[in-house]
Amino acid sequence: MIIGVEFESNNFDSGILKQIFKDFDVTKYTWKVFNEQAWDEDLNNLFENRLYNADEFISTINKPTDLIMLISIYAFDGSTKEINSFEDYINSNCQIMFYVVDCNYLDIYCKREEDLHFFYNKAKELKADKVNYITEDNFCRNGF
Repeated sequence: MIIGVEFESNNFDSGILKQIFKDFDVTKYTWKVFNEQAWDEDLNNLFENRLYNADEFISTINKPTDLIMLISIYAFDGSTKEINSFEDYINSNCQIMFYVVDCNYLDIYCKREEDLHFFYNKAKELKADKVNYITEDNFCRNGF
């Protein structure tokens, strides 16, 4: 079973969040942000809050950015909660878990098949390197 998409690229510019979420319907979700090491063009924190409605999320990811080193973004369809394990994710209203690590490595876990394929195709469109589906067989995270 496919549970996510992983890809990497040394060619991503600082607007990667804007590019990844372009044409994606973010209005379906409440967005929660953690572990952010992301800065705007003036070197201020890109994300000033932890919780965002769709309009706030779009406004934030459309800001000119300088660098995104590390970020965890969760999309909830309903109430939000803390996610520490894959079991927490499965048993929650969290529909998408999005991670950027070391600027160039992205993992996106999705419960909805159409979201999985959207992000896989978006990675291909952006000419990302090593685009792969994450399956239950090759899943190797210990925690989130």
